[in-house]
Amino acid sequence: MWQVVYTIIICLLIFLFLYTGLSKLLHLKGFRADMQNQVFPAGWVPYITAGVPAAEIAAAVLLCFSRTRLAGLLLSLMLISTFTIYTILVLNGVFSRMPCSCGGVIRQLDWTQHFYFNMFFTIATILALIIFTRKPGEAENPGNKE
Repeated sequence: MWQVVYTIIICLLIFLFLYTGLSKLLHLKGFRADMQNQVFPAGWVPYITAGVPAAEIAAAVLLCFSRTRLAGLLLSLMLISTFTIYTILVLNGVFSRMPCSCGGVIRQLDWTQHFYFNMFFTIATILALIIFTRKPGEAENPGNKE
């Protein structure tokens, strides 16, 4: 059963990060404008504009291969945790403005929906990491009993 849960989580993460990363790249001009409207320093914009979609796509690619899956899960956790913390800060009124720079249809969510969406993926990623690290190799090859 845990193998099925693990596989579903990996597939969801691959889809999420490929979808959002490619969406940002396909709408780069709009994504850059969204980044320029964020609360962080303007000098960060070029790095974040390039770095976020690159990291999202890298996470998806790393998750595709068993040899790099742990790195993909760790990168996924870092990304989704960062997005979740940002959402929590927005919901708590920390920022003077609250632009959404999410990719694709995810940008249609309100901030509370973003929080629940992000928390789902944060918890799912942690669960996948637990499954992955519980019995090395078993999550990847459930039939391989050493």
